[in-house]
Amino acid sequence: TEAVEETLDALDGLIFSGGIDIDPAVYGAERHPSTDPAQVHRDAGEMALLEAALDRDLPTLAICRGFQLLNVLRGGDLIQHLPEAVGHEGHREVLGTFSEHPVEVKDGTRLAAILGPRHEGVKSSHHQGIGRVGEGLVETAWAEDGSLEGLEDTSRRFAVAVLWHPEMEDDDKRLFEALVAEATAFRGGGESDA
Repeated sequence: TEAVEETLDALDGLIFSGGIDIDPAVYGAERHPSTDPAQVHRDAGEMALLEAALDRDLPTLAICRGFQLLNVLRGGDLIQHLPEAVGHEGHREVLGTFSEHPVEVKDGTRLAAILGPRHEGVKSSHHQGIGRVGEGLVETAWAEDGSLEGLEDTSRRFAVAVLWHPEMEDDDKRLFEALVAEATAFRGGGESDA
C-alpha cells in the first residue's frame, strides 16, 4: 500500500487500460473456458491502485479491462463470454482487430456531457461484459444489442468507465481531453468545467 500511495502522490489523473481478463475468482465465479489465464499480481495491484485513486477522488478514466475492474471493485461481476449472452461476436469479431459499433449514451450523465447522446463507431475488442452492476455505479452507455458499455461513479469528481477503446479513435479525443481538464483542476484544487 505504501507504493500505491507514493505512486498516487505523483499523479493528477489516472487511466486504467485494456488487457487480459480479470481472474473470475476475484468476483467469486468459476473460470469459463474462454477466460484468459489469471494474472493474480496485476489484478491485485490494479484493484489496490483503483480503490486508492477513488478514495482520493483522483480523476480516473477506465477503459475495457479498467471498466470491468471498476465494476468488480464495487462488488459487481462479469459475463465471461459475451457472445453467449448476446448471440453474436460483434464486440470482437477477429482477435487482435478492433470491431466498430455505435453506443447510445444516457442523457444527464457525465459521459453524455462529453460525447453527446450517441457515439458512432466505437472501437471494440472484448469478449467479456458486465453482469451485475457494482454498488454506486451508474449505467451510462449501451451497444445496440443491449450490452452495457459505460459506467460512472457520480459521487466522484471524474470516475468514467467505457468498455470500448477511445485511444484507437483517430479523430475523437474528447474523453482524454475531459480527463486532462479534470486532472488540471484536481492539481489546482479547483472545480472543473467538464
